[in-house]
Amino acid sequence: MKNVLHLCESSDTGGAESMLVSLVDGLDKTRYRSLVCLLSEGWLNGQLEKRRIETVVIPQPYSFDFPWLFRAYRLLKERSIDVMHSHEFATNVYASLLSRVTGIPVITTVHGKNYYGDRRRRRLAYRFVARQSRMVAVSHDLKRFLMRQVTIPSDRIRVVHNGIDLGRYAAQAENHR
Repeated sequence: MKNVLHLCESSDTGGAESMLVSLVDGLDKTRYRSLVCLLSEGWLNGQLEKRRIETVVIPQPYSFDFPWLFRAYRLLKERSIDVMHSHEFATNVYASLLSRVTGIPVITTVHGKNYYGDRRRRRLAYRFVARQSRMVAVSHDLKRFLMRQVTIPSDRIRVVHNGIDLGRYAAQAENHR
């Protein structure tokens, strides 16, 4: 069984957070043991707890927090994590740094364009993330943005569209006919 640490920067209601719930909830429990690490409590934490998905909150009081990295490193070792999957800017950077130190592979998922743009240090950070991880963009538009604005090479980014469970909406569609 593989131990997977999922990391997410935000615990608010949103697309990345909803996708994370679906992803973790849908993983084959006979093959993967999931642990979710969040930077704060909130909606996402509550949704995971309802589904009995183990969650750890390691607060991040500063924009870049070295003590956070040490606590996360300890968590990786204590839980014998085999792979990390992170979402959003801060946890993508943290997970990539941890991967560099531990050798644990990481998948970093980019969900939007609000993180980098005109900030040079953020562009540099994401270039490091792209070299250290398997980077995933949730759309072709986002991949093009990362290539153009952050200057990440095309071969460092894969596109995986967010999935939608159409079965959840089938009953509603049937009722509207």
